[in-house]
Amino acid sequence: MKSTKILASALVLVAGLALTSPASASDPNRGRRTDFNGDGKDDIITFGRDVSADVYVALSTGSGFSGTGVKWHDLFCYGLRIPGTGDFNGDGKDDIVKFWRDSGLGFLRGDVHVALSTGSGFGPTVMWHDWFCLGDEIPLVGDFNGDGKDDIISFAGVASGDVYVALSTGSSFSGTGVKWDDDFYTFNQIPGVGDFNGDGKDDIVVFLREVISDIGRGDIWVALSTGSGFGARQKWHDWFCLGNEIPLVGDFNGDGKDDIVTFSRGDSGDVYVALSTGSSFSGTGIKWHDWFCFGNEIPLVGDFNGDGKADIATFAHETKTGDGRGDVYVALSTGSSFSGTGVKWHDWFSIADDMPTTMAAVFPQYMFASSYEGGDHTFVGYYSEQEDWFANAVFEFKDEFESTWPCDHHYYGQHRFMHEDHLEFVDSADLAYVAGHGNISFIRMSSGEDCDLTECAWGSWSSNSRRGDLEYIAFDSCRVLALRGDCWGRWMCTPNQRRPFAGLHVACGFRNEHQDSPVFSLGEEFAEKLEDGYSVRWAWLEAADNEDKWVWEHHNMGCVLYLEPHEHERYWEHNERDRWWHDSDYELWQESWE
Repeated sequence: MKSTKILASALVLVAGLALTSPASASDPNRGRRTDFNGDGKDDIITFGRDVSADVYVALSTGSGFSGTGVKWHDLFCYGLRIPGTGDFNGDGKDDIVKFWRDSGLGFLRGDVHVALSTGSGFGPTVMWHDWFCLGDEIPLVGDFNGDGKDDIISFAGVASGDVYVALSTGSSFSGTGVKWDDDFYTFNQIPGVGDFNGDGKDDIVVFLREVISDIGRGDIWVALSTGSGFGARQKWHDWFCLGNEIPLVGDFNGDGKDDIVTFSRGDSGDVYVALSTGSSFSGTGIKWHDWFCFGNEIPLVGDFNGDGKADIATFAHETKTGDGRGDVYVALSTGSSFSGTGVKWHDWFSIADDMPTTMAAVFPQYMFASSYEGGDHTFVGYYSEQEDWFANAVFEFKDEFESTWPCDHHYYGQHRFMHEDHLEFVDSADLAYVAGHGNISFIRMSSGEDCDLTECAWGSWSSNSRRGDLEYIAFDSCRVLALRGDCWGRWMCTPNQRRPFAGLHVACGFRNEHQDSPVFSLGEEFAEKLEDGYSVRWAWLEAADNEDKWVWEHHNMGCVLYLEPHEHERYWEHNERDRWWHDSDYELWQESWE
């Protein structure tokens, strides 16, 4: 036998369609854009990104956020659309907006839809623009001409550095090709919006962070609005917001000029502020809080008590389990620091795939969930109850490999383990071994529990919360990896559709009918090859080839699908960065025995 390797060359997806992610929402910048009932206090909002696309709001009382299940809209921003908030009709109540970008095929591409606030809910979704913010452009919200109505802005980024604005008329956004700047934001920098000189018109800022080494590292540049364009870019700070720190914007001392803040997160939880002088940001090492927003918690800025000074909040989201899951904490501004560490303003808001909209469209998603890619090096096993040998196959792998990695759980398989509840089951581990009757991109977990694998997605890009952890999956089943038809289309993600390789590194299985040998254990051999230091890909191909020698009058055609960067990856290298469709090296290869 010989092994053949094929690249899905026709469907290789290249970088460019986003420094952003579907999980990220679109207004990172400041308070005064989440006051949905117009009482002068900023509230919190979360967008459901699944097919229900529900929108929930919890209003601020000045000392807490009230309401958990208060739904303000029930079908707004699902999948890869980017939501945002702003007062688009100038009535003092903030509304919601969604940018379709390239997630809308055909006539929906480039559409921008708005739902206006009634003070207790959001009204019907109405199209306000039909050609704005495409491809990898970054949409934000601001009042750029100072008329009291929020407008929309798009940063072209890598392609050109162009910045486009469409002004609000109160019932639509006018202008498609109105360029306000032609050289501002480029690759992997962080753009933002705020009124930095206090003239009532929002300006733009860009945080260079680590993009430029040495001389430009940590620089911050601002371009002031003239009301019809942005002036020349000027450096306002030369050492602020480094590495994976999260920069946001708000008026923290209440002087009418927006300032900048950066959250170190991780283990330190430090928060630094640089105040605006009207022509620069002053202060580098001025720490306003030393114990706030840890790990991959999600920070937010808003004036939550209505005193005119912007405060900070953090969403625990899915970074905690048990009672801590969904908590929201606030630290109020004193004008020179943030007070309060453990002041909980809500105990159940924005969980699972939901995302608070004030997270930036600009942040690469790994910044919010990088810990999930490391994982806890565990494996799981699922087997169909239809035949005894399925359970035996999983247990033979488990018995050999659990001395190397712990087994989280092993159950009779159900559809939900792989699809609906995958984050708690298959995607909770780094490796899964699955046995059951199979067909092309399909597996029967148990009687009546069929699972269409083209509807599944595994890995840290499988959900907007980035909690997926699966890197390797092995199917001890027939034909799951058959190459008939559009094999690549069944397994590769696209800008509009999650598929199994949503951070998954390697999938192992068979191209044809698989016959189990009564005297050879495929699962045990696969585990031994892994432990011997074979790459995951080659461990499976070798084990399948060795099993084939003990099968009479049949040829088992072992097969693997893998993303090119993970070709030689061994099981202990599972924390290698996950890839998704927007990466330049997102190339799916197939290798099998003929």
